[in-house]
Amino acid sequence: MIQPLLQWSWISSVPLAIAKRSSNPSFAVANGQFFAVKKSALMKSGGYSSIKAEVLDDMQMARVLLRNKFKGTVGNGALIAQCHMYSSWSELRNGYAKSLWKGFGGVFGSIIAIALLVLTGIIPIVSVALGSSLGWFAFEAVLISRLISAKITRANLFDSLLHPISSVLLIYLIIYSWLMRGRIQWKGRAV
Repeated sequence: MIQPLLQWSWISSVPLAIAKRSSNPSFAVANGQFFAVKKSALMKSGGYSSIKAEVLDDMQMARVLLRNKFKGTVGNGALIAQCHMYSSWSELRNGYAKSLWKGFGGVFGSIIAIALLVLTGIIPIVSVALGSSLGWFAFEAVLISRLISAKITRANLFDSLLHPISSVLLIYLIIYSWLMRGRIQWKGRAV
């Protein structure tokens, strides 16, 4: 329910065609579960040692590559790779807690992310419950975008129906990550 939000957020909000052509590190998008890079580009950019202290090493590696004039973007790897990240709620919470605080670029970015989750995940369903036809339209629009994302990435289509619950859980995880910042151990250090 949580991980498909990542793919949905890219598909629905990141101009991937522009990001692919841009050398601006602000357009860096990466997914560390399956990160392919040419060895020559990696070496010319300082290799993994240039990012070893980073919490979001995949995103930082993408930025380093862009700064060194190499291009790249995320792609749909659903046909060639699979990833099982977490086996329990505890693992998922701890996994996201280590990095969500940094994932949105700071407090302001986290507030914007939470606002967007409220706008797309909570307000539409509350509006539906209050009988709003505009709420139905908003909920259907988000649901259709989630279904398209799930189809493209071979995610569970049923999770799309649970978007309001996924949104609440991700909001919780963002807040939890900020509260736990500096108290979680990762690679032998507090993050």
